[in-house]
Amino acid sequence: MAQLEESQTITQRRQEIFTRYPDSLHPLAEKGLLSLPRWPDYCEHNAHLFYLILEDEEIRDALQSHLREPGIHAVFHYVPLHTSKMGESFGYQRGDLPVTESISGRLLRLPFYFELERTSRERVIAEIKTFFGH
Repeated sequence: MAQLEESQTITQRRQEIFTRYPDSLHPLAEKGLLSLPRWPDYCEHNAHLFYLILEDEEIRDALQSHLREPGIHAVFHYVPLHTSKMGESFGYQRGDLPVTESISGRLLRLPFYFELERTSRERVIAEIKTFFGH
C-alpha cells in the first residue's frame, strides 16, 4: 500500500534514472554498437527496467563480464519460455521462435532501481563506453 501511495514519486524517480542511460549511450547506438529501448511516439513507458541489445551473445557475455569486474551487476533478462521444460512439454523446441531466441541471447539489463545514485549510474555508463573503446 505504501508504494501505491508513493507511486507518482516512484515513477518520476524511475523516469529520471531511465532517461540518463539513453541520453549517455546514444552515441554508441548511432555507431551500431548496441541498441537502446524504443517505444512508439503515442505510448509512454513505465521505466520498469533498462536494457541494451548487443550484436550477438558473445558481445553480450563479454560486456557482462567487463561490468562484473568493478562490481556492476548486469544480467540477461529471460530464457524464452518455449525452451523451458514446460514449453517443451507443449511440443516447442529450440529454433521454433528464432527472433525470441536471438533477442534473449543479446539482451543485457543494466542496474536500475529506485535508489540508484547518479554516481553509480555514471560509473555503469563509463564502463560501457570503456568496453566499446569510447
